[in-house]
Amino acid sequence: MTTPPYIGYNPNTGVNTLPGRVNFSTPAVGVINKIAASMAAAKNNNPVESLPWAPMTTLNSGGANQLRANSTAYVQGNTYMNAAGTHWFVVRVAGTSAASEPASVTTPVVATDPYNMGDITDGSATVNWMGPVRVTAVQPGGPIVTAGAKATQLTQQVYIASGSGTPVAGAAANTSQFRFLNGTGGFNSVGAASQALVRGSSTTAALRSTQYLGNYTLPTFGGNMIEFVTDATLIAMDIYGAAAFPNGLFAGQGIYIEVDGRRVCDGLFYPTVQLTQNNAYQILDFRTAGPRKNRTIRVAVNNIGTFSYIWVSPQDTVTASQNPNRYTLAVVGDSEIFGSNSSPILAGMDMVTQFAELVGNDNFANLGVGGTGFVYNGAGLTYIQRLADVVALNPDVVWIQGAYNDSTANGVTASQLLPAALAYYQALRAALPNALIIQAGTGGGVTPTVLQAVDAVLAAAVAQFNDNFTFFVPASTATPPWFSGTGYLGGTNGSGNSDIYVGPSDTTHPSQLGVAYMASKMAQGFQNLIQSLVTSV
Repeated sequence: MTTPPYIGYNPNTGVNTLPGRVNFSTPAVGVINKIAASMAAAKNNNPVESLPWAPMTTLNSGGANQLRANSTAYVQGNTYMNAAGTHWFVVRVAGTSAASEPASVTTPVVATDPYNMGDITDGSATVNWMGPVRVTAVQPGGPIVTAGAKATQLTQQVYIASGSGTPVAGAAANTSQFRFLNGTGGFNSVGAASQALVRGSSTTAALRSTQYLGNYTLPTFGGNMIEFVTDATLIAMDIYGAAAFPNGLFAGQGIYIEVDGRRVCDGLFYPTVQLTQNNAYQILDFRTAGPRKNRTIRVAVNNIGTFSYIWVSPQDTVTASQNPNRYTLAVVGDSEIFGSNSSPILAGMDMVTQFAELVGNDNFANLGVGGTGFVYNGAGLTYIQRLADVVALNPDVVWIQGAYNDSTANGVTASQLLPAALAYYQALRAALPNALIIQAGTGGGVTPTVLQAVDAVLAAAVAQFNDNFTFFVPASTATPPWFSGTGYLGGTNGSGNSDIYVGPSDTTHPSQLGVAYMASKMAQGFQNLIQSLVTSV
């Protein structure tokens, strides 16, 4: 492999600003410059690591509770703070809560025993610990979030999808005033019914390429985001729940919000009652948050919520965000990326979103499909059969996350995997001549030696490809490996961090806490690689 490019070369002028370093007149050098600038900006200011604006929703047994009253049902993916206000949790298995909180939630044993982070039963529901609460009081500058009817002064209606206020198949997304993340306004590949849809843009089946064919349905999950910039001090967002579409967003369906690169809270907001067509608004109030100014706002809806439009005052402006360092990141993978019952995909907190935000990327797509690989095809099409989904995005960077399913456990041999991976890299390069291709190793699970064998083959395939801008980032073969040990939540044995980060339902997928951990390891590997390119001579 030849010497990598460096950040000092300007491909437009041909000027070498760092004498002695190798010149590469290729668009990839410009992308590396953008990535390096984005990483620097995100180092101390990203939604994953920055403190949120406000505390989480508190779960208690009173009627004033935002999430539930006594004995109401949890939805998978609900997040909440315990009554003591010290820890937060995610619902892994839906069910009806108990009349009062169990002691293990109110006073979680995990506070003193880090290897007892398994399932906590609350009635017929099951929750997992997500760590200590980071913010206990509202921080200056953040919004007050409520749900219900919009204020009468909000008379300017700004459509997220063009057309009428009712769902219109094929209506165009409003890209002049909104940006669409985890895909584009007319494309989304997180699964057939798993994303937060944009009302009016199309039907669910038409939102992804024909490869998907509506086969992947995990209806409790969500992922798509919208982003806009506004100077409004009061905003009403029209949100519906697909389960009752178009009649309202159910109580228990979560809404994820970021303001100026900070989460409004760790977790999601929940309406106290079902939001119907007449009062289906999530309200953001900045009137006590300081001076009037432009704010960048991201919103996603869990549990297949949909957006139609927002309402602001006549004097307010709404525009799409601009970023001179914007580059497109496509993440290819299996259920390790897409998610599983062990790790409910939380809007704004799925693995790909957290990975992208940690490295400062604001234009990303999750192309994970469970049960697939380079060779293995247990629940969908292989990576190369889904190649068109990657190409449609025209990404600057393609990150391929491991090949968990391409192991001997599934009957896949090295002699099958290596040529399949190589063929995929060759097809990517033919279709995307200027993209950085990054093959990452495999994380998760409780069979480290099996995954190490897979990663050795993938590393060999990258080396055999011998392409200037295709790289391998180790995971199970890293020092130390991303995941270690043979334990898991509910089956801990003290052998490694898998006791914490591998979920309990199948001993394979990350727990939701493991999702955040793995996103951080992906980001670290990405940052190390880019830094090596920037400083190479």
